[in-house]
Amino acid sequence: MITYRRCKFCLKASVHYRDFARCSRHRHPAVEEAREEPLANLRAGATACQDASMTNYLMNTWYQAGFADEIAVGDKLARTICEIPLLFYRRSDGCLTALVDRCPHRFAPLSAGKVDGDTIFCGYHGLGFGADGKCNHNPHGPIVSALAVRSFPVAERHTIIWVWLGDPEKADAALIPDLSYIDETPPQARTCGYMPTAANYQLLSDNILDLSHADYLHPDTLGGINTTAKSNSRLEGDTVVVDWLAENCDPPQAFRATIHGANRADIWTQVVWQAPALMTLGVAAVPAKQPRKWEDEGYTLHNMVPETRALLPWQRAS
Repeated sequence: MITYRRCKFCLKASVHYRDFARCSRHRHPAVEEAREEPLANLRAGATACQDASMTNYLMNTWYQAGFADEIAVGDKLARTICEIPLLFYRRSDGCLTALVDRCPHRFAPLSAGKVDGDTIFCGYHGLGFGADGKCNHNPHGPIVSALAVRSFPVAERHTIIWVWLGDPEKADAALIPDLSYIDETPPQARTCGYMPTAANYQLLSDNILDLSHADYLHPDTLGGINTTAKSNSRLEGDTVVVDWLAENCDPPQAFRATIHGANRADIWTQVVWQAPALMTLGVAAVPAKQPRKWEDEGYTLHNMVPETRALLPWQRAS
């Protein structure tokens, strides 16, 4: 553990200026409270990147880091997941690499460097690192064992980039959630994107798992049926499943196009939750008293990925 303060202007760690608690760029006094962070865990060989008592993140699981088409060969992508700065880049063979986005030399972000073949070169002093996180190029002298960063298991499935932040020995691609409905959907029928949210990711799980809010937040498009719909909640293996069925209802505006002019509808909605916060929302609307067929159903992935620490309301100091 390294105790240090952060510059109040750029929040960089003042490791080299710890006696004065100021960063090397701004040289301003840091905030008053020191914070302990396990920087050593960001080095190669570590199996946990944060103190669980500080974060309570689920680490031995697959997190979505992005979409596969965001990184072409030779491209790179920076992400922060569970407070860990990450760099992803695609090597010459098309495979992905995931490393801690911090050069061990002067802590510069590797994402500010460049990819050449299978190596990421730091833009500060030119050190190069391979897919295993070990330094393979040092223009200033010998390569020593300290010149290494942690690498992470990474996989691509269902057009998504997945990263495993916990114990690499437990990383099993079979544990990636089954989202085969994405593969079954023609590319021209898919939409995807990001919605950065200034809230704890667990609150976003609440939002999708309890759709009664739609009657009040979205009254003119989606609302009007959820509060009175028949609902059922159950556990299925490692998932939580919630179903709603609104029968013979006045269809909200968003569903009118799918019922072909009918005045009344049966609307089925389902949410399947998987830890830590991945949810599939299924919906189908058919004219009242008509059976629902699989082609009537549509599915949307809502995957809440924690970036930085955000306190829940009851965790904040009064």
